[in-house]
Amino acid sequence: MRSVLLALALFLAVSSSAHANSLTLTTAQTTILTQLHSTSPANITTLNAGFGNYTSFFGGDITGIQAAFVGISGLNLTWSDGDTFQLTVRNNNESPWNFALYAANSGGLINDAAIGASRVFNLSPGSSATLTLTLSVAAFGGNTSNITELGLVVGRFFPSGPTDRTAEYHVDATTPEPNSILLLGIGLLGAVTLIRRKVSH
Repeated sequence: MRSVLLALALFLAVSSSAHANSLTLTTAQTTILTQLHSTSPANITTLNAGFGNYTSFFGGDITGIQAAFVGISGLNLTWSDGDTFQLTVRNNNESPWNFALYAANSGGLINDAAIGASRVFNLSPGSSATLTLTLSVAAFGGNTSNITELGLVVGRFFPSGPTDRTAEYHVDATTPEPNSILLLGIGLLGAVTLIRRKVSH
């Protein structure tokens, strides 16, 4: 009976860790994000300062709501309805900025407008937020092809006249959920105990 319980704990640990945040960029990937899209390519430039630090420059003649899309392309990730993508972002600028996640496949691009709960408005200077984008087949218009792009939308409303037009921010890959880590630890501990008992006998 004890061996059955240990085996069950190990199964739960592996299952939970495999499905939590199944579309998570690695730490290495978040340090090589490149600008993929923007509403005004000639007026928005994003620079990678290294170690997850980025700066997006918005041209002085831009007004209204503007955004830079910064992310990883060339991905080929399988996914299921309800899978999530997470990033943690910190605003290193002296002004508040808006941040949101996006994902894309051959069916198009989705972000907070389609999904919700994946954005933060007016993130205060020095503050951090973990954003979660939940993927759905409906949001992609029924298209279930593999994910090709994941990333972050950075922007704000620009009135005419002087305003802060430089966004400085830090991006981190999220770590596994605490429950997943706990279950994985319990499962591994159970497996080790089971192996030791068999060896001692």
